[in-house]
Amino acid sequence: MTSSTQGAAIDAAAPDLQQDFKSAMRRLAATVCVVSTTDQDGWHGMTATSVTSVSMDPPSVLVCVNTTATLHKILHAGGHFCVNVLRASQEAQAGRFASSKIRGADRFADHAWKANAEQGALPYLVDAQANLFCDIDQAISYGTHTIFIGRVNEIRIGELVSPLLYADGQYLATRRVPNFPVETLFLHRWSPRAFTPEPIPETQLMTLLEAARWAPSCFNSQPWRFLYALRDTPQWDKFVGLLTPDNQVWAKNASALVFIVSNTLMRNPAAEEGAAADEWVPSYTHSFDAGAAWAQLGLQSTLAGLRAHGIIGIDLERARRELNVPEHYRIEAAVAIGRQAPAETLDDDLQKKEQPSEREPLSVIALEGGFPAA
Repeated sequence: MTSSTQGAAIDAAAPDLQQDFKSAMRRLAATVCVVSTTDQDGWHGMTATSVTSVSMDPPSVLVCVNTTATLHKILHAGGHFCVNVLRASQEAQAGRFASSKIRGADRFADHAWKANAEQGALPYLVDAQANLFCDIDQAISYGTHTIFIGRVNEIRIGELVSPLLYADGQYLATRRVPNFPVETLFLHRWSPRAFTPEPIPETQLMTLLEAARWAPSCFNSQPWRFLYALRDTPQWDKFVGLLTPDNQVWAKNASALVFIVSNTLMRNPAAEEGAAADEWVPSYTHSFDAGAAWAQLGLQSTLAGLRAHGIIGIDLERARRELNVPEHYRIEAAVAIGRQAPAETLDDDLQKKEQPSEREPLSVIALEGGFPAA
């Protein structure tokens, strides 16, 4: 680091002005990056949107870091960093490095990071949009932040331009505009086909199924059953083989496959009024109820930084036979679960589909008083 400049004392802005400034900045779209570095204690990193170019010659970028951030002191002492420009599919990376619950080396736990031996062992995200390896040339203190100006020594660039953007408190890569205010969780859940071929712990899958277990159902009949296989287990190839070939192509890279089946029968709800307790009657809502469980599984997957993709392309006869599904159970769908991978890992035809889908306007699907008269 060639110089460090201490800014002049700055009077605190009025609270109303600070709030207006924050609101204005929410309207400024920015590319999401992870700034990573290393020291004697290991690897460190944080999510950042305050990253921009400074000069073409010498090539340089600046990063603004809050003085209260853990990375601030480490950058001051270490003198170098890497700017990892995230892809549109890397929301999970952004969330992990912004989380207050995940610290230090745990943020790098997904094995997507390597050390660049030629750049002081700086950690870098292998499949990022771009990696810029920098030495800190200046550190300028201003207000609540320090501006670190880094001279770029080496650059690695991905083939496609598809950055992750952020504005108004959410990622634009999966930005859907609701007709009325809703929690962003509902907008961020979507069903990609690109998965990283890595296992997840069985306990993590159980957390997803636990969320599904608490779905509502008619008379609490709980008609759903979840038949599952985890990657790298003896059951895996059999489960993948039960999908149609066009779905096997991408689902084989998932971390888990779950077949959701529902009981077409339910205990007679009139049993308390004298009917036999073991009397079973047809369930009109078994598929409806199983759909509620699938929805909760999908939302919990999103909260966990995973993706879940429902699949109806199944060899139903083989699945019933090989999974020993009783006659009175209906196979509803399969679900592929895993960590999202870059769209470029898919075949060209599937890459074109790898984006969040839109929905019909609420005005089309919500009809006050019923359907219009014919």
